[in-house]
Amino acid sequence: MTIIYRFITISRITHLGEKPVDVILSFTPEQGRYINSLPLHHSQELLSNDENEFQFSYYIRPTYHFRMEILSFDHQIKVLQPVSLRETISESLTAALNLY
Repeated sequence: MTIIYRFITISRITHLGEKPVDVILSFTPEQGRYINSLPLHHSQELLSNDENEFQFSYYIRPTYHFRMEILSFDHQIKVLQPVSLRETISESLTAALNLY
């Protein structure tokens, strides 16, 4: 099952009233090249790429599953927009760090 298919299928099942938002993600060059070749979502657009980062935009529901996908990229991803999603991811990472 492709990543695109997973997000389309999951978002139909679990969006629970969440509305799509504009999301901008920044990836390390290594992950950026991978994501560029295998998009996370059909709305993915490459905004910029250079030797430091790849930036992509998405119009997507910020579902639990999408947030877990973001977290799965560990230190190789940064949420730039929206601020609310950035804060949610930051809170999750802080909570995980506090377990150690």
